[in-house]
Amino acid sequence: MTIEKGSRIGGRYVVREVHRGGMGMVYIAEDEAKGHRYAIKTVADEFLKNPTVLERFRTEAETWLSIEPHPNVVQAHAFRVFGGRPLLFLEYVDGVPLSRLLDLHVPVHIPQAVRWSREVAAAMSHVHGCCTAGGRACVVHRDLKPGNLMIRRDGSLSLMDFGLARTEADLLHVTREGALLGSPFYEAPEQIRDPRSVDHRADIYSFGIILYEMLQGDRLFDAESLPNLIYKILNDPPPDPKKLRPDVPEALRVLISGCLAKDPRERPACFHTIGATLSDIAKEVEVTPPPADRYRRCDSCRIWIPHTFECCLLSQEDDILQGLHEIDPDEDSVDWSPFAAS
Repeated sequence: MTIEKGSRIGGRYVVREVHRGGMGMVYIAEDEAKGHRYAIKTVADEFLKNPTVLERFRTEAETWLSIEPHPNVVQAHAFRVFGGRPLLFLEYVDGVPLSRLLDLHVPVHIPQAVRWSREVAAAMSHVHGCCTAGGRACVVHRDLKPGNLMIRRDGSLSLMDFGLARTEADLLHVTREGALLGSPFYEAPEQIRDPRSVDHRADIYSFGIILYEMLQGDRLFDAESLPNLIYKILNDPPPDPKKLRPDVPEALRVLISGCLAKDPRERPACFHTIGATLSDIAKEVEVTPPPADRYRRCDSCRIWIPHTFECCLLSQEDDILQGLHEIDPDEDSVDWSPFAAS
């Protein structure tokens, strides 16, 4: 059954928006009776009978739902099956991806970049298990990139999309097929060479690329073809810290250089350590005034944006819905049996 704008899911969720991306669909839907709104992720119609796609979606849902709530992680609420279609109910984030800002190719104001980096580090520390006491298996995101970091209306950043995420134990069984399922611009060298060797340190490398891109305004590695890009990732040395923009503090230069080490053993041990380093850096840069001819603080979202940018970054998205509430606890059951691997 094709789901269109204005139709209902399960007889109660009215679809307000329909978005297509790759093999999946995302519906922005509202429970009219309770006024609750959700982002509902599912598989595109043509892949509903593809066992490989369904298995990937099942794994994503299981992984996302296993992650405890955190202010910098988009929350997964529940899994449902309506009309034979698997649906993952997610927190709706009223905002835009960080990639929208970075696509302007203008360096982010340093205090803003440090604040966002601290929020990403907090999210990743939580996902990796550093912030939980139950000994939960470390979840490796494997697709950390600006497009998966959402800028909310309050100016904070939240991590989303666990389509490629796996626990470190599960990664031992990843095949070569999964090596380039993410965005190669942000992949660690070991993720390309041997995906089975990937652990949480691959996410640290991706984080380093994002931090570099925020500060420099351009990607670390770029190329006209995928083979050339892969060659650069595997062989080109990390950027010389001394060649970063002159106003970048020395401690931030060292952090970027460490995160981008080709050898995972030379990177920071974990995001908890990275977060502590960024907290110290924040004290140094928070009093740094922005160049008046380059940045201004948006009156609406309070984000530092390029001075020439005429409107609020977040106003480019239709502001139809205003957030989400959790699904009722008595509804929150998960049944994987319709999509269990045969």
